[in-house]
Amino acid sequence: MEPALFSQEGMELSCRRFSQRINTETDDRGPTFNVFMESRFESCDFPTKSLILSFPVENSMRNPVGVMHGGCVAGALDITMGSLTFYMSGEFLTPTINMNVSYERPIPSGKRLFVEATCLSCGKTMAYATARGWIEGSPEKTVCSAAGTYYTASGVR
Repeated sequence: MEPALFSQEGMELSCRRFSQRINTETDDRGPTFNVFMESRFESCDFPTKSLILSFPVENSMRNPVGVMHGGCVAGALDITMGSLTFYMSGEFLTPTINMNVSYERPIPSGKRLFVEATCLSCGKTMAYATARGWIEGSPEKTVCSAAGTYYTASGVR
C-alpha cells in the first residue's frame, strides 16, 4: 500500500520517482536537457514544502570563463522548483511561466551544486516557488537563487 500523497512519505516517494523520470526522459530525438543535468534527489520536507536536489558540475557545463554556465545554473534552479511544484500540484506537469535568477558567486566544475526549493503557494492554476543553491561543503554560502511561477492546470501527468 502506497502512502498518502500529501504526507512526508508520499512526498518523498513522489519526488524520488519524478527525479528518476526526468533523468531518463528520451524520445525519438534523444535525451532531454533534464538528462544532461543528472539531478539527484537529496531530501524533502513536507511541513516546510521544500525539496533538495543536487547536480554534478561537469566540465562540459563550463562557460568561457571556466565556471558553470548561467543556463545550466538556471536549469538546476528550474528543475528543482519544477519538481517541487509537480508534487505540490498533485503530480501534474508544471511548465515554467516566469523565473528570475540571481547569479551570486561563481560555481566551479568538479563539485556538486545543491539546490533547495520551497513552494510558497500552489493553487488551481499557478504555483510560486523560490530556490537557493550552494556548493557541496558550503551550505552557508549562497551561489545562486531564483523565484519562479509555474502553471499547475496542465492536466498532464
